[in-house]
Amino acid sequence: MTRCYAPVAYWIIAVCVSGWIGWYALPIFSVEKTNTPMLWQQRLTNFVGALVGWLVLWPLGVRYWGCLSVAGCTDVSVGWWDVFGGFIAFIGVTGYLPYTVIGLIRTVFEAGRRLAEIAAGFFKA
Repeated sequence: MTRCYAPVAYWIIAVCVSGWIGWYALPIFSVEKTNTPMLWQQRLTNFVGALVGWLVLWPLGVRYWGCLSVAGCTDVSVGWWDVFGGFIAFIGVTGYLPYTVIGLIRTVFEAGRRLAEIAAGFFKA
């Protein structure tokens, strides 16, 4: 495959896999069927989450593609942003990005609620 066709093939695979994850998200993640708008929202959320994973994986792949050659990597350094991007790409490509974001939002909300309860108890005394 020539170099100019590699990005096209990558994005075709990314959209197809993301579409597959989005379409089959309901049985994969055991989503209860309640109503039609919610089902389409789940499909769209998981499609976009998977596509974001592929989007984050692209610059990492471009940056480290030379490391896969026979010569290997001699002058490439891996930073925290690369590790964080790799983590986001992994959970995105595997379809868990929406659940991770929702869990993070719930955790921040619960921590804020708990902090508000502690502050209310402190200021009442």
